[in-house]
Amino acid sequence: MNRPKICLTDSAIAKENENALQNLGWQIVSVDAGLIKKQLPEAYWQWLNHLAKHVKGPGYTGFLKIYAWALPFQKCVFLDADTLVVNPLDPLFAFGELAAVRDYPVFNSGVMTFCPNRNTYDLLITNLEKMWLLFSQDYIGCPWRDSDQIYLSRMFEQVYVELAPQYNDMGRQSCNSIIVHFNSEPKPWVYDFTSDIFKWIPFYHRYGFRRSGAFLKFWRGMSQKEREIYKTLT
Repeated sequence: MNRPKICLTDSAIAKENENALQNLGWQIVSVDAGLIKKQLPEAYWQWLNHLAKHVKGPGYTGFLKIYAWALPFQKCVFLDADTLVVNPLDPLFAFGELAAVRDYPVFNSGVMTFCPNRNTYDLLITNLEKMWLLFSQDYIGCPWRDSDQIYLSRMFEQVYVELAPQYNDMGRQSCNSIIVHFNSEPKPWVYDFTSDIFKWIPFYHRYGFRRSGAFLKFWRGMSQKEREIYKTLT
């Protein structure tokens, strides 16, 4: 089935990359990062500042996925920008609110199936201010984890449905991946495969030679323009 493809982004995206995504069939939805930044509590920013050497990026972009709950659809499959779809996603649309693969502290927020709802969106936005009070022990206890993942895990842990690992393959599956998730380092768009192949040795060790070979095959099969888009968005 041909379903709409939506790319959530803030004003940081370059116009040429926005055009490239649109040429590939994506609809660009620009969201208000300022609202997210305003709602995040001061204690959260202090925590990020303390961990600056371990935390990459501005610290709020993961929370932009909250805007997906405001989209005008009955069902959505959310994918982080460092995912790669290698098999049809149709089975995911059979799940309700909320389905994801297990990870710390409850599930991985890089791939989720959910039902957009304005009331849910409002709840997620307004509770950001109380996030640190509610879930600070999760953040302090595991500070290298994605910020939005802890928040969404705790907000949906009572209704969450566990997906099979192949729906969000973070290097744990041996075959039959549906979505490959490059959720650790190095990312496949960091190195040139011909001149920098030996820099991939830690990646091979982390995921196992068989899985890493498949990841490389997936990545190398993409067009150069698609690779550049991945590199820019992530």
